[in-house]
Amino acid sequence: MPLQDAMMALHGSPSSPSNIFTATNTTDVADYVIDFGAPATGASTPYLTQFPSITEKGYTFPPEVVGEGGVVMGVHLVITTACTAGTGMTAGTVVVTTGATDALGTSIASRTLTLAQLAVVGAHYFIPVVGVAVLEFLSCYFQAVTQVAGAGKGYAWFGPKVGGEM
Repeated sequence: MPLQDAMMALHGSPSSPSNIFTATNTTDVADYVIDFGAPATGASTPYLTQFPSITEKGYTFPPEVVGEGGVVMGVHLVITTACTAGTGMTAGTVVVTTGATDALGTSIASRTLTLAQLAVVGAHYFIPVVGVAVLEFLSCYFQAVTQVAGAGKGYAWFGPKVGGEM
């Protein structure tokens, strides 16, 4: 299915946030995987390739650069319950992944946040995602550093910058 909304849920919601940083590996995955639809080759109606096209996906630089440095879309994370150290968590890394299947084997962006940053309720963090790196599917996972969080909840979505993100 092609992209229908400017923002798409990845993990929890404002009314029902989900646990975050519960694992030190890739098992703490987002609740949802976004399917942008299969790439179009341009061989059939409407005879338009998906942008960026299959050919352009391999380019080092996209054919058009828009917005601030060309990256206006990304993964947002809002902390709703402060993360605690648990048995020794020191930080948390949000890893954005993509793939041609919903197995999502390729990491395309990440951001490590300190425990102090993750303890600020209401904090809104942004991980920029370069559009040309996204294949058909997109999601993220929350990787705790050193040990898992004792507590912590949040929600995440994929969408444009909205202002006020850190």
